[in-house]
Amino acid sequence: MHGNIDVQSTPGEGAVFTFRLPLQPGMKASVDLAGETTAVPGALPVFYQAADISEERPTVLLVEDNAELRTFIKSCIGDNWQVVEAADGQEGVGKALETVPDLVISDIMMPRKDGYAVCDELKSNELTSHIPIILLTAKSTVDARIKGWQTGADDYLSKPFNSEELLARMENLVENRRRLRARYSQASLQDGQPEELDILSTRDREFLNRFIQTVEQHLSDETVSVEDLARKMFVSRVQLYRKLKALTDQNVTDFVRDYRLDRAMSMLRNREGLVYEVAYRVGFGSEKYFSKAFKDKFGVSPSHVN
Repeated sequence: MHGNIDVQSTPGEGAVFTFRLPLQPGMKASVDLAGETTAVPGALPVFYQAADISEERPTVLLVEDNAELRTFIKSCIGDNWQVVEAADGQEGVGKALETVPDLVISDIMMPRKDGYAVCDELKSNELTSHIPIILLTAKSTVDARIKGWQTGADDYLSKPFNSEELLARMENLVENRRRLRARYSQASLQDGQPEELDILSTRDREFLNRFIQTVEQHLSDETVSVEDLARKMFVSRVQLYRKLKALTDQNVTDFVRDYRLDRAMSMLRNREGLVYEVAYRVGFGSEKYFSKAFKDKFGVSPSHVN
């Protein structure tokens, strides 16, 4: 990140470590790195939100052992997509788990792991089960296609292919994911659980339920951070961000804040405490900030909930 670390140490008295990270032109940050940051009650302490991959364009992982074909495909889609490359199936699975892309395009005939194995492994993994996968192959037999569908492929394209058709299929798959996210984001909570978890696959439901349970366990802890939640989920901060964003169209901080507010609404409706008590129980240390956040979300003051 082109930064540096300095230390000033006095034996027997202690040491001061200074971290300096430059804010480069075009970089996005959620805080002023040059100034002081102020903790907001009810919001997770977080210094940046998974800026490792830009949010401006969707990310595709291209798994193809033919370097010339990778270059050709990248030249066809690079204007609309961020392309992460892998030279074989094993490398592709590793990069998929690391980056959690929006889409995977994989050749079938590859060394170490073929496209079927890549598809099966990604669809079986909780972190990557939601990712649409397009299989590319020179085989156009019915048996080959059936095997692709059986391993969980979302689409199938025979070589040679038209670049415009590839782009259209990619956009179609990502748009379908966007619709699912939009539908989920409009769902409300009933008894602490989203109403429309049924729109998700079994593995995606399991992941989201596990994350909700983790948040619930730390509901009253206003100091819990994104990194803390990621560790509890046994994933990295970036993996948690990318997976949650893909499922709900929210980053971790916003999801937890909305979850806390939805739980507060449920508590107030059930007469489970006064406003200041509920604010504390859902992790908002400040009743004033809680009331403002509550009114911004629901359009009504928490003291006026019937």
